[in-house]
Amino acid sequence: EIKTELDSNKRLNGQLSDYRKIFKESYIVTHEALIDKYLKEDDSVGIIALNNYPRSLKMTEIRPAKINLDIDAESIIRSIRTNEYKSIINQYYGELPTMNSFNMFDICSALIKQIPLEDLNLLFIGQLKKRKSNTINIKSFFKELRQIGLALNIDERTYQILVEKLNKPIQI
Repeated sequence: EIKTELDSNKRLNGQLSDYRKIFKESYIVTHEALIDKYLKEDDSVGIIALNNYPRSLKMTEIRPAKINLDIDAESIIRSIRTNEYKSIINQYYGELPTMNSFNMFDICSALIKQIPLEDLNLLFIGQLKKRKSNTINIKSFFKELRQIGLALNIDERTYQILVEKLNKPIQI
């Protein structure tokens, strides 16, 4: 969880609780000036200080996260995309079972719950690492469209189409 000087920690406990359900380790990444504030939080959560230098950023681990082996398979399957949970099943079992659109989630959920948690964690993290990010392109987006670009993971071509449509007069 990234926390800036502008963030409130009102929802932090809930966020950390959700992270503990799906991640083996959870960290708070924050500005070095806020370290003391977050050291008071749950001691199972690691703390990383983000130091801003004139030409670089440096991350320093202040407190390591405690390993959490109590991962919730149900929370994992609900937090990933369909192609990702199907890939996890295919990787672990070597094939996908016979299923259709109506029973796919239930069948995959039952199979994922049978995967040993250590293996499931590795497969889950592997899927997250495969996700493509558009943050490189975001800097070229109009400031007003950056949030939608991130939320929808818009590629450069789709962004150009969006801009063209927004620039056209509305036909009534």
